[in-house]
Order: sequence, then structure tokens, then C-alpha cells
Amino acid sequence: EAAAAAEERLASLDWEQELDVLAVAAEAGAWREGPAAVEPARYVVGHGLDAWWWSLCARWRGLAGLSDAKRHRVRIAAKKMRYLTELTAGLWDGSARREAATAGFKAMQDHLGELQDYVAAVEVIRAHGFRAVGADPAAVTAAMARAVATREKLEQAGPYWR
Repeated sequence: EAAAAAEERLASLDWEQELDVLAVAAEAGAWREGPAAVEPARYVVGHGLDAWWWSLCARWRGLAGLSDAKRHRVRIAAKKMRYLTELTAGLWDGSARREAATAGFKAMQDHLGELQDYVAAVEVIRAHGFRAVGADPAAVTAAMARAVATREKLEQAGPYWR
């Protein structure tokens, strides 16, 4: 269902228009005229990554105790951070730290995705009037433990762009 929604979105006129706006901004955006225009790309991108990094760090504090909705927002933020690190990879070619960070953000996204799948399954079962039985609490606990361990590794490594 999610894949079908993504395919529909990518084929939509709205998506094409968003890409057009992005292309115009990249070619002729105000950022090319302002003070950032004279700065090296790594400097400018580094500041942007800082903002995303600190926002993510604030969101994932107390990860194991977050509500399902807040934890899902952490997953989305980790996914965005992963995409940003992939998009700007050329600025840090061959950086083992960047590659490890990108892999870490993907792992965080995957571990939290496991938890979100569980939450969604329970919601569907309950919406149809059934009790959610047979869930494997050990699997849920293990996925959370992996997410927390990944967060700790990412925080310990710190921003690779600094």
C-alpha cells in the first residue's frame, strides 16, 4: 500500500511541479546572491546539516519512552537526515565517517520502521474488533534496543561534517 502511494505521488503533477521549483531555486535562487554565495559548499551544507542534526538529537532523547507518534516522527527525521547525507555525499567523497553515518541513519529508520509496523498491525487488528494476541514482545524489545544502540553510536560518532 505504501509503495503504491509512493508511486502515485512520484507520477503526480504536484511532484513534477515541486521538482521544477527545486530546479529553479537551484539555478537562480536567492541563495546564489546572498552572503552564502561566496562560502564554500561544505561550509553552507555543514550549517544546514547542523540544524537537522540538532533537531534530530532533540527528537530522539528518551527514545525508548516516546509515544508511537513521536517515535514515528523520529523515524521520518532520521530518513530525512539519511537522504541529506546521501544527497550531499559528493562534498565528502570517500569519507568513512559519512558512510557510517548514512548507514546509521538507514539502520535507525529500519529499526523504527519495525516498531511502526507493529503499531500499525495492532491498530488494524483492533479496528476490526479483535484483540491483538500473539505479538512477540521480545521482538519489539529487540527492535527498540537496536534503535537505542544505533542512536548511541550516531551520537558518539558525532557530525561527520565537523
